[in-house]
Amino acid sequence: MNIHSNVASIGALALSALATLVTPAAAQAQTVTVRVADFLPPTHVFYTCSMERWVPEVEKESKGKVKINYMGGGKTVAGNEMLDGVRKGIADIGVMVVDYWPDRLNLASFSSLPYVFSDPAKGTEILHKLLKGTMGENFRKEGIEPVMVLLTTPRQISLAKKKVKSLDDFKGLKLRAQGWEGKSIEALGATTVTMSTPEGSTSQKSGVIDGTTQTYYAMPGWGLMDITEETVELRGYTHTLVIVGASLQKWNSWSKEVKDAMLKVSRDVEASWVGCQTEKDNEVVEQFKKKGATIYRITDAELQKAKQLTRPVIDAWLAATAPDGKKVLDEYLAITK
Repeated sequence: MNIHSNVASIGALALSALATLVTPAAAQAQTVTVRVADFLPPTHVFYTCSMERWVPEVEKESKGKVKINYMGGGKTVAGNEMLDGVRKGIADIGVMVVDYWPDRLNLASFSSLPYVFSDPAKGTEILHKLLKGTMGENFRKEGIEPVMVLLTTPRQISLAKKKVKSLDDFKGLKLRAQGWEGKSIEALGATTVTMSTPEGSTSQKSGVIDGTTQTYYAMPGWGLMDITEETVELRGYTHTLVIVGASLQKWNSWSKEVKDAMLKVSRDVEASWVGCQTEKDNEVVEQFKKKGATIYRITDAELQKAKQLTRPVIDAWLAATAPDGKKVLDEYLAITK
């Protein structure tokens, strides 16, 4: 065997060895493991209407490029710690209730202002456009890339004992509410008390408070089903915005195929999200009717009055978020005109 044959043999062996070393690593590099943190249990309507579908469909849509490590139930990151949990790398993606950080996600709290969205489906589309502008910059300054927009159905007022027969009856009520929603409740004449969500039902039952604010579908899970004697519908005075947000650092490191898969599935889930919530809301309303609870829905005239009374809340938000808040409002008005 001549020298050229020896060189060829050595080269072939080297390439074979290199292939043995590189192939598994290359295959592994094609699959991205994404750690997703959620604070809600798997029985919660919020989960069953959104993340339960999102997780397997992202894996399927990515054609094997994404594997989700789903960390639910608040076992890894609590709800009020989600923003920093994602920022610090405890999770790559987190389910974030915007109202938990009114000082840091102050522009996104626009969604909690009174009567800015006529319904959550339209509100979702408006928010997508707002997140391309100044509001999106607010998230990115906090190191978060919004991946999915989940705007809840309207929040209602659950009352244990006292009854409301008109909007004027809000005067003197003591209600559990927080953030900008609480400001709206106060503008209608009630007094607000800040407490954790689980405390709301026990405090309502004992008479410490008269009622609490919540979406219909979440009332059974927070122990409000048995103690609620009346619900008051303020006709969409506020919605809760939840963002499924990724670490901006992680997001920028993922391939276009990975990001496209997440965004496509997110849009698909958003399309069915409101309908899924509404179905559950209607089930709870029927349960209330069967148990004899009453439902008071403000009239058209009272709706106009409520909008007028709560207008100062929007002004207060603008003052607190200037000058960027004005930019968000202008962008909103340009979209909705």
